[in-house]
Amino acid sequence: MRIFPRRCEGADTLKYIFPSMQKEVQKVIDVIKSIDCIQRIIIFGSAVTLNCGMRSDLDIAVDAPGITDEDEFLRIIRPIKRAVDVETDIIHYNSIQSELLLNEINTKGVDVYDNRVC
Repeated sequence: MRIFPRRCEGADTLKYIFPSMQKEVQKVIDVIKSIDCIQRIIIFGSAVTLNCGMRSDLDIAVDAPGITDEDEFLRIIRPIKRAVDVETDIIHYNSIQSELLLNEINTKGVDVYDNRVC
């Protein structure tokens, strides 16, 4: 995993996020702390690479195994979308059908929030 210079205060995992996206990712972390059903937030795509640019969106995988209804998932991600100032692509990790996408998230993604109980 690439380590980037820190551009804002917050979670230690921000060092793995491209500098221009760190503040936005911290906003996501701050918002989801109050949502009990979310176990993990994984950032993937250009935000964790050198390919991140001015027009890049923020790719977020939300691990919420207790959420099975799409409307409920849309309800819990609404505060995330409102909190950030960049375009977001938020997917339900537990509903991913594509092995290719799942592999990319699991191998290249950065867990920025982990609330799983051991």
